[in-house]
Amino acid sequence: MPARRVNSVRDDGRFGVIAVTAFPAGRWMETFRVNFTSRASAYEACDRLQDDLDRDGDPARAYVIDAEGIPIHAGRPAHLPANHFFAVLPRKSRAA
Repeated sequence: MPARRVNSVRDDGRFGVIAVTAFPAGRWMETFRVNFTSRASAYEACDRLQDDLDRDGDPARAYVIDAEGIPIHAGRPAHLPANHFFAVLPRKSRAA
């Protein structure tokens, strides 16, 4: 999905919150959409939706999209730090 960097500080406008669910073989489908007229409300709803998706274990990700349908914000993971997917994580070693 292409993403747009947010340069505007305006809070009003048309924003949507969507959930995209992943399926095997690299397929995905939009499974949820709700519209907002405030950027702050959309960001808050997106983060709460991502928290619920993570708690349920759904293979889904929440995004805020602008009026043109371009993602401008991704919901935060509920139980992982923001850099988790890019961090080098230590491996557990097996005892001999």
